[in-house]
Amino acid sequence: MIFVWRGWGLLFPLGVFVSILLVVLLSQPFEAYVNQDLLIIPAALAATAGGFLTAHFLALSDKGREVIDAKTGQRILLVRGDSLFFIPVKYWSYLVALGSLVAIGFALNHYFNGG
Repeated sequence: MIFVWRGWGLLFPLGVFVSILLVVLLSQPFEAYVNQDLLIIPAALAATAGGFLTAHFLALSDKGREVIDAKTGQRILLVRGDSLFFIPVKYWSYLVALGSLVAIGFALNHYFNGG
C-alpha cells in the first residue's frame, strides 16, 4: 500500500493504531467477562481519541515560519501543512470519529439483535 503524506501526516494513522493497540492489550484480562461483540466499542472510542489527540498535537507543533519576500517586502507565513492522502490531518480526525460511530452502531446492532 502506498501512503501519500505531507509534513508529519503519517503520524496520524500511527496515533490511531497505537491507541487501538493499547485498548486491545489492556482489555485482554477482561476478555472472559465481556461479550466479544462489545469489545469494538472501547477500541472505536480509543481510535477517535487517538485521532483527535494526534491532530491536536500536530497542529500545536506547526507554528510556521515567517519569511520576507525579497522582491515585494511582503511577510509570508510558511506552515508545514500536515496531510494524509491530500486531506489535512484535522479533517481525518472527524472521518475517524464518523467511522467509529458506524462501527459502534454495527456492534450494538449485532449484540442486541443476536446477528
